[in-house]
Amino acid sequence: AEAQAQVEAEGSGGPEHGVVWVWTADAVFRLFVTREARHVGRLHLAAGDFGRALAFSAGRLGPQAEVLRAQAEHDFSRAAYTNAALGFARTPDPVDEVARRFLSAGQKAPLRSYLLARLKRIDPADAIQATMLATWACELFLQELASLPPPPH
Repeated sequence: AEAQAQVEAEGSGGPEHGVVWVWTADAVFRLFVTREARHVGRLHLAAGDFGRALAFSAGRLGPQAEVLRAQAEHDFSRAAYTNAALGFARTPDPVDEVARRFLSAGQKAPLRSYLLARLKRIDPADAIQATMLATWACELFLQELASLPPPPH
């Protein structure tokens, strides 16, 4: 038979604030509640509530990047490529890996959006990467211009 447990949380301001008592017929446990919000962001992320997950991960780069990546992946999977591009631009994911995904999906316009958004976030001291991103974005713009029909005469 499954044991039934009873729980009692001490009220705030009492001598044992942050303590939860759990008891069964066989045992009594005193649990100390500390940093209870640290995993709440993961619960929201698992539920697909990206806004709340991001709010709970604010100020922590690892969990924040995880939420941004998950949201971008979600947008990419439902073919919201422009939103995915802007989301991926906020993650530390390597540019070539993200670009390869958009190229494999045949999505050049969102790739251009990704490159421009990433270019805005780049460290000004990283001139080589800035040059590479700007050159690639210009190449995509030129390809689009070349594919347009000629103007009527």
